Amino acid sequence: MRAWAKTPEEFWRLATKGGPDDCWVWTGPTDEAGYGRIMWRRKTTRCHRIAYELANNVTLPPVGPKSSKDSTYVLHRCDNPPCINPAHLFLGTPKANSLDAAAKGRTTSGKRSGRYTEPRVLDSNWTPPESGFFGSLHHKAKLTEADIPIIRARRDAGELLSVLAAEYGVGASTIHGIGKRLSWRHVPEPTPKSDCDLSADRFLASPESQPESQFQEGKSVPASPTDDR
Repeated sequence: MRAWAKTPEEFWRLATKGGPDDCWVWTGPTDEAGYGRIMWRRKTTRCHRIAYELANNVTLPPVGPKSSKDSTYVLHRCDNPPCINPAHLFLGTPKANSLDAAAKGRTTSGKRSGRYTEPRVLDSNWTPPESGFFGSLHHKAKLTEADIPIIRARRDAGELLSVLAAEYGVGASTIHGIGKRLSWRHVPEPTPKSDCDLSADRFLASPESQPESQFQEGKSVPASPTDDR
């Protein structure tokens, strides 16, 4: 697939345009994070950044691997990496970019996988991102909703962070956040058992509820002397 464009016409031709409020999905090459990336003006550049420049007739300073706090980033309102609709893009600093990514659940390590990583369905004011990409739907997710109750229970039982992290292929901070209920908060806790259920469990586990050993072993009970009367 073509990995370069020389003119705006060639660039826009590699996007699927919809309505003014729709995501315009980039159909050219993408990087590992899902962002469009192409050779533009003799430099490999992310396509949503090119789209912002063309739509607003500006030239943004390049952002390197060690960008300063004053660097200018192009952020997505829609939280959809391949989208290049200028109406969905806005400028921000590296700090604003980090806060925006954390708020949308797109970060994966350290503090970013703690209380800010996952949707807070327990918070009354929280609403899911428009893209709907959170939890196991996130493109970087290594866990599923089914893993979360198990990890919580094992942490509650005292299993080490390092053991669980190695088993599930994630960082220890991710396991810590799950165990403390700071992340993956859209996954509900198991429904507590009622007093009746707990009493039944205790009865079934008691020796009184177990059949005599001779019945368990398939042995017959010898007749008592009074049985022939």
